[in-house]
Amino acid sequence: MNFSVEFTILEGYWEDIFPTSVTYSNITENLQEEIVCNSTFHTTYPIVNIALNSASGIDMFKVRIKDNETEVLRTFTSGDILNINSKTKQVLLNDVAIDFNGTFPILEKGRNLVNIEANGTFDVSVNVLYNTTYI
Repeated sequence: MNFSVEFTILEGYWEDIFPTSVTYSNITENLQEEIVCNSTFHTTYPIVNIALNSASGIDMFKVRIKDNETEVLRTFTSGDILNINSKTKQVLLNDVAIDFNGTFPILEKGRNLVNIEANGTFDVSVNVLYNTTYI
């Protein structure tokens, strides 16, 4: 006897309770790395934190994951913390909302190329946080 079952997911997906954290420390040149997202749901909304350990002549940061890029144009100094939150759709510099250009980065299930680009001289630590999502 053959049969089929259909169901509806009320919330769309579930998330891990604790986020996955990917950290890159003491970055002194533009970063190009790969993050493998083990979600079974197609997208995850990361939070990208960039801590400027030292900075000189920086007036631009770009964060690109896949085809989505967020660009922040302003003067950065040592000690600044840039937070790009794709969940809340906010860009914060030192906990203050700021203007930006582009779209918020997302992680898709599988391999994701992450690019972080700045001009000037810098030493930054980057932390990408995301909750793995499941159907």
